[in-house]
Amino acid sequence: MEIQQGFTHQSNTCLVEQVVTIICKYLPVQDIKNARLISKVWNYGASYRLKEVTRLYLDFDHKNFDLNLIKQQLNFRPHHVTILVRGLTPMKGGLPCQPEVLVPSGLNLKSLWITGFARSNMKDVEVLIVGEIFAKSYTTLEEIKYYGYIWPKFGEEVVFKKVKRLAIRSLHWGQLSHVSQIFLNTCPNLERLEMDYSGRSLWKKNPTHFPGSLTSLIFTTEFLQDTWISKNFAQRLLNFPNPLRVLHFYQYFDETDPEPWFFRLLHKHHGTLTDLGVTLTGYSPDLVLPPLPVLESLDISTRGDYDVWWADEVNPTERVDYSKFLPKLARLHLKCGAGVESFDLLDSFVPNELKDYVGPECRTVREVFIQENPETPETLMERLYQYGFLRRVWPEAEIKWHTVFKTTPINMDT
Repeated sequence: MEIQQGFTHQSNTCLVEQVVTIICKYLPVQDIKNARLISKVWNYGASYRLKEVTRLYLDFDHKNFDLNLIKQQLNFRPHHVTILVRGLTPMKGGLPCQPEVLVPSGLNLKSLWITGFARSNMKDVEVLIVGEIFAKSYTTLEEIKYYGYIWPKFGEEVVFKKVKRLAIRSLHWGQLSHVSQIFLNTCPNLERLEMDYSGRSLWKKNPTHFPGSLTSLIFTTEFLQDTWISKNFAQRLLNFPNPLRVLHFYQYFDETDPEPWFFRLLHKHHGTLTDLGVTLTGYSPDLVLPPLPVLESLDISTRGDYDVWWADEVNPTERVDYSKFLPKLARLHLKCGAGVESFDLLDSFVPNELKDYVGPECRTVREVFIQENPETPETLMERLYQYGFLRRVWPEAEIKWHTVFKTTPINMDT
């Protein structure tokens, strides 16, 4: 009874705010925003949850650079901020207010994403503001995404102890490695690094300068469509001292070479690797995989007719033995690019021919996605008939198949 009286008393809103905060944990963002119009009490209670689940977008538009608006937005104390920089911002006579005044204290950001144009002048308005945001959030930041290029400017004493995820991409080859090194030196507990292949000069040096907690590497060529990740890069990664849990290579270019560097890299981390993704494009028609006893997720994309071979210490084989090579596999994605008409990639993951499949089942796999390009409608119908056998291969899995003959995926369980 006392709780009910306290709850309804107009002068005591603390309990109401606590209840509203709990309720908001289970409501979608739009419902929270709509309900905020009801009363000030609800508004106070809902604000904290909104700051947790919504992302504030700051548009640093040089044609309409409104410092007052930016200050008002930051005063909302959001937990997640994305900054878009769209050009140089000349400020005649200097800033009307200093960055330390513009950016409120106790900002407490959890994630900061930055994308935009290159910066070479450390006195640019955007550089000063971004640097101040870093300086007032370094104790709480957990994730940083640095797309495009803004020179990071923050105090020498700044250390991002809570940052676990870092993504850096840039059109500027030489600059990216330098910026990456700045963050690697200030994120001692980093666990996941996502970066463009243009930062490969980092790996030419002794890689012991990487944080010991770094166990996930994702390499992309998003801004470099005409380049690739080569065997030389995989060879350098052999010197990476930390045990890898996650490794993704996009546009991996496996040149014909007697030294299977990628195989050796996977073999080195076979005891810890749980997530592997690779996009195949290049000369060699085959990908050779070692036993991966703890691998849970495997994603392979091809832009040609590729076979996957399985090699233990004795001899390579065309057919997979899941109990030997992938005993923990739960998620399998196999994707053939446009123009790839063969079924070699999928066949490499079926222990026997589909048409007379009687091989052992694999009950650990829960999710299978297959993308193929049958050449003719007749080939398509034959493949559809064969998919009945795939349920014997992965009896516990939800199997989805995407083909050029149908724009939406086919759920094989319906």
